[in-house]
Amino acid sequence: GGQRFAVLVIHNRSLSSGDTTRVQRKRLEQAQYVASIVQAWQTGTGVDVALTTPDAHVFLGASGETVPAADGGVPRVVVSDYNAYEFTDGYADVTGQIKGTAVAADNQTWETPLTTPTLCDAGLTTDPATRYSFAFDGYVQELDHALLTRTAWTDFVSLHNAHGNADTSEAGPEVTDPATPARSADHDGQVLTLTVDRLFSDAFEGDTCR
Repeated sequence: GGQRFAVLVIHNRSLSSGDTTRVQRKRLEQAQYVASIVQAWQTGTGVDVALTTPDAHVFLGASGETVPAADGGVPRVVVSDYNAYEFTDGYADVTGQIKGTAVAADNQTWETPLTTPTLCDAGLTTDPATRYSFAFDGYVQELDHALLTRTAWTDFVSLHNAHGNADTSEAGPEVTDPATPARSADHDGQVLTLTVDRLFSDAFEGDTCR
């Protein structure tokens, strides 16, 4: 019906060897790169981000200075496998850097966040008991997130994890069974619902960004 929205799908570096300086730096710089794309979209402009390493710059877009079709008036969601928790791991707060809420004192590896205004975490609206998308050594955790710009947040309805993978054993018979989608991946998918006909699309319903 002519409703526009934008989706940025990411797959950040894994947590493996996350206690090493090299990997922490990689994860932080990748998060900052994603954040720079988000910020360019929010403002409708291009961006040149200078990182800590001298002469290391990120130039975005085919022209070298803009994010193509960046439009601050269009809702944007940043989804998929962040390979990071909704809180910092103490090394580099990947989700917080992208969201714009990371705190220097809580992290060993740090850059000033680029995202203003901060993004909203749709996952924090879900039931904590089912807030997970991955299982590692028997422990469930949320590594997949959906962060929304403030424009997108006014259209947000709900987020749910579809527990068909994390709840299924990687050694179970479902792995090779073509009749079931269970364990088709090691991460659960997420279902994000946005509305196109909210009565108070000007955010009069209140800013409950999390």
